[in-house]
Amino acid sequence: MDDIINQLIKDNINIYEFLQVDPSSITNDIKKSYYKLSLKYHPDKKTGSIEQFNLLRTSYEILSNEEYKRKYDDLIKIKLQNQTNFNNLSETTRKFQTDILNQNKKKRSSPQNLELLREDGLNKRRKLEKSKNEKQTLSIYDLSVDFIIFFENKKQYLVKLKVKIKPKVEIDHIIITEIMSIFGEIKQVRFDSKDDDDRYEYFIIEFKNKSSMDSALNYDYSSGKKWDGTNVRKLASLLRRCNIVSSSTSYTNNSFVNSVLENYVKSVSDKISTK
Repeated sequence: MDDIINQLIKDNINIYEFLQVDPSSITNDIKKSYYKLSLKYHPDKKTGSIEQFNLLRTSYEILSNEEYKRKYDDLIKIKLQNQTNFNNLSETTRKFQTDILNQNKKKRSSPQNLELLREDGLNKRRKLEKSKNEKQTLSIYDLSVDFIIFFENKKQYLVKLKVKIKPKVEIDHIIITEIMSIFGEIKQVRFDSKDDDDRYEYFIIEFKNKSSMDSALNYDYSSGKKWDGTNVRKLASLLRRCNIVSSSTSYTNNSFVNSVLENYVKSVSDKISTK
């Protein structure tokens, strides 16, 4: 959840404005606004949007949780403070540049200073040409193994959960998180588009590790005994099956950069294996 909060701050998304509530709003007001906007953004509605609906769910989850809400508020304060510091720095820099320009104008009126500037320019040019002549071209394969950077893969453990739709029973990502956390720690849950069968809905679940994902995949969902004694026992009986989506690897959040790095790492690995 910390990663999601940081991303919201980075993208300048104000979840208070999106949820149409004030920072001082109580939990009931936040919940009312959430359900009202759910009717607007639900993917099954004409005005619906899967992106907006997922953002709405995430915003509600943050503001309805005291710990998440505190972290979000703290990050907003830090960002505002950083922006203020940046503006002050920009103003100080502008004044400094103005002072330097004024001093240079005065110096330009002196023939002696002009001669010194020419001499200084020639010296810098000689040093630059000398450094270019001395520069040697090295490839990655000329470096020792100690200097080769190996990237740590970020694995995603994703499953798709099938859930029976029951009239007057609303299942959202918060409830699914509570139910499926019995298998292990979850990074995030998002609603997936429905198939042709209107009897079921689907959720994409990202677990933090492979063992948790395997536990969820190997469980027989015809039995809800695993949730006996919990407050989600009845809701867990609506689960039908869990299938793997992917167990992918990535280096960054940019697919183009990932492809470049993938080719680079492969070429380095092939080169090392042939030595």
